[in-house]
Amino acid sequence: MKGKIGLCVLLALIMPILASADDSSFQSLLQKLDDEKAKVRMDAAWSLAKTGDPRAVPPLVAHLEDSDKDVREWAALALVSLGEPSVEPLIEALNKSDLVRWQAAAALGQIHDPRATVPLMQALKGADENTRCWAAISLGELKDARAKEALIQSLADKSQNVRDASGRALIEIEGPGAIYLLTGLLHEDNSSIRMGSASALGKANDIRAEPPLISALNDSDAAVRAAAADSLGRLRSTQAVDQLIRLLADDSPMAREAASRSLARIGQPAFAALITALDEGKSSTQSGAAAALGEMGDPRAIEPLIEAFQNGDSSVRHNAVLSLAKIDPSSMAKPFMDLLGSNSSAIRADAAWALGLSGTEDATAKSRLLQMMANDSDSDARFNASRSLRQLGGKWDPVALEF
Repeated sequence: MKGKIGLCVLLALIMPILASADDSSFQSLLQKLDDEKAKVRMDAAWSLAKTGDPRAVPPLVAHLEDSDKDVREWAALALVSLGEPSVEPLIEALNKSDLVRWQAAAALGQIHDPRATVPLMQALKGADENTRCWAAISLGELKDARAKEALIQSLADKSQNVRDASGRALIEIEGPGAIYLLTGLLHEDNSSIRMGSASALGKANDIRAEPPLISALNDSDAAVRAAAADSLGRLRSTQAVDQLIRLLADDSPMAREAASRSLARIGQPAFAALITALDEGKSSTQSGAAAALGEMGDPRAIEPLIEAFQNGDSSVRHNAVLSLAKIDPSSMAKPFMDLLGSNSSAIRADAAWALGLSGTEDATAKSRLLQMMANDSDSDARFNASRSLRQLGGKWDPVALEF
């Protein structure tokens, strides 16, 4: 009994000393958090997190405005590590400078405390794009259904990053049912929400999205058509090939470019349709098909692209040349050298440009370009010949260029 009493007395004497030592260590870390060296401040931030002491929260929040990026990041990680005591101060920090707001929004998502849902919903309406983006991401992390309507409205945000983050957040919150929510939004009156939902459907990785996205290719708004086309490309939708080929003739350059990108993503299942499109339809269809074939990189497209160059307009020739340069530059020298003698000045000029991209070492090609510089009647042809000869490292005798 006496031994137990003695132990209690000893502990009573020691505990204040230990507490004082702990407090001294904590105060030392706070001083280091204000050290002039960023590395010291960074280490202090993480050491404060490891103490688990909630008194560290206010100074760590203050260092979300540190002059050093790494210190700011470690302060945010420390606040996440401290967890629940950080929530209210981080919510208050959503009203501070832009630099602090987005970091606070990001940290709140990692703590997973439902108290953050409403403040993050309000942050979706703020002026700072980074804050809106991280607010959307964090709401997805929280998976709180209360945020659904706010995120739907953010599908219409002017920032692509915020729209994408909002779409992903809705997918996180809705789970397998997200497909029904997003396809329903394709019929909203607000075209920006339709665009955002079309974009989000491409990230849902669900083949059930393909039919509604194909229908959205006929939307009255070009941005919606473009978003639907991009999403069908992400889904590698073979069902959409014919409709995407038709979209290559769209009045909107945005929609045409999206269709071309997506056909290239779909790859081999779209190859035959793209080869056919090189010979058919409007110039924009042929031009988009040429661009897509270049991205695919299939050498079977070389001959059709050379033929398209000879028969198409300037935009078709331009994309055909760029695509041939991507697929196999060495395939360009012979056919384009032959085309330097075309009766069409536009074809001669573009053929000269193409030879520069071919990287050919053929002395005959350089000689032909030199002659074109000296003798061609078309100024564009002479200019392109000169530029290509410089690209190919050709040399010439100034006397030979008198004309």
